[in-house]
Amino acid sequence: MKNKGKFGKKKAIIIAFILFVSLGVRIGNADASAATASTKASEQDMEEIRTNENEPIKLESTQDIETEDSKEAGMGNTSVMQVHFLDVGQALSVLVMDGQGNELLYDAGNEGDAEFICSYLDELGIDRLEYVVNSHPHEDHIGGMDRVLETFEVEQVFLSTKEYDSKAYEDVMHALEEGHVEAIYPKAGTRYNLGKLEIQVLGPLGSDYVNTNDYSVILKIKNANQSVLLVGDSEAISEHELVEAGVDLQADVFQVSHHGSSTSNTIQYLSKINPNYAVISVGADNRYGHPDATILDRLRNMGIFTYETDLDGTIVMTLDESRIFVETFEGVARGMLSEDVGVDYDEKNGKEEQEAADLQAVEPQVKRTGRKIGSPVVITELDKNAEFVVIKNVSSEAVELGGWQLISVAGSQTFDFPEGSMIEANQLLKITSHKANGSGDFIMANVYVWNNDTSDPAQLIDDEGVEVDFFQD
Repeated sequence: MKNKGKFGKKKAIIIAFILFVSLGVRIGNADASAATASTKASEQDMEEIRTNENEPIKLESTQDIETEDSKEAGMGNTSVMQVHFLDVGQALSVLVMDGQGNELLYDAGNEGDAEFICSYLDELGIDRLEYVVNSHPHEDHIGGMDRVLETFEVEQVFLSTKEYDSKAYEDVMHALEEGHVEAIYPKAGTRYNLGKLEIQVLGPLGSDYVNTNDYSVILKIKNANQSVLLVGDSEAISEHELVEAGVDLQADVFQVSHHGSSTSNTIQYLSKINPNYAVISVGADNRYGHPDATILDRLRNMGIFTYETDLDGTIVMTLDESRIFVETFEGVARGMLSEDVGVDYDEKNGKEEQEAADLQAVEPQVKRTGRKIGSPVVITELDKNAEFVVIKNVSSEAVELGGWQLISVAGSQTFDFPEGSMIEANQLLKITSHKANGSGDFIMANVYVWNNDTSDPAQLIDDEGVEVDFFQD
């Protein structure tokens, strides 16, 4: 029997309203305005949808709703996709709906999030899930999944190929066995349907990673003209493989990897995705420092409008083939229904991943002197094999680089920009080594600079000794 949640009348009204807003329905005298994004979003483009919570709302059906208002919005015969980024704190859970009764749940937060997730689905009238997907087996992504499998009818379950020695993983495998459900381990390049929506499995491309995060199942879900990219906690290695393989990564909405960690979300990767919106699922004041300031700056400098669940609560995006509507619900948050157990994969890692971290040195130990938020100059590219770095002035004014430094963190090489060096507005400068394939604007050293045997990030320091960018390779 389905496990009923207890949101209460007000919270049920809010959830019901989400679906009505998504389908372009005007309700009573509610004051609703839509945020439209056909090009790169900006704060000026964005108008948040607002509603009068006192207006009585009744949801009769989630299927085939069409009104005069929805026809005017051009939504009558479109493949609408609605994406709910649930506020599950320092964890991840994303619900994708096609508006025709087909739903996909991507990850299920920590164990303590199970009640909230099940109640949220229940309040939306969901009793069956077409797909349940676990990106990878860390606690903050798989913890509530056994409860989901026990509570709802589930047609197909996608799992990462990475097995894991934890109670959460064992509970999910037991739930699958009890429910006589056979897990699918999706391969890159395969496609599935979610009603009128298409699911493309993009990654992972490899099968022998040291870090469990890189085994994350990466999905691109599309309607006719738009798409959302769900990437779990995939790290820079997995991202690099996708970029090098020429995979079509472009998406309108991007789930920022690994809660906004600097070990993921590389410039090259983000440039290929080129999203209008990004969403970071993250816990308030978490002990990991997520999201990293470098990543927030990177998203901002690329003109990507970014939401965070710790600040915005549950985030609902509706893609109707031509526009994107955004609504945030701070009240519909995990704090109402479940205790913040504060579990993240970092505490769950065993000896295997500790050794992996030592071998890969994913986050080198460097002295971080503090960052200048919104730096006018950023690192846009690092190619260790070709031995060059590209920096860009993203401001509208020239910047003097005299006294600035570019540092190869692992290679222990430092380039001092000479006095009088300038970078004009929107200009790119290429810094190479003497051994580089091709010329550049500056030569960093007369030897090979970048360490190709381990992680070797690039660090940019201004003339006051303050880090202005840190590019994780």
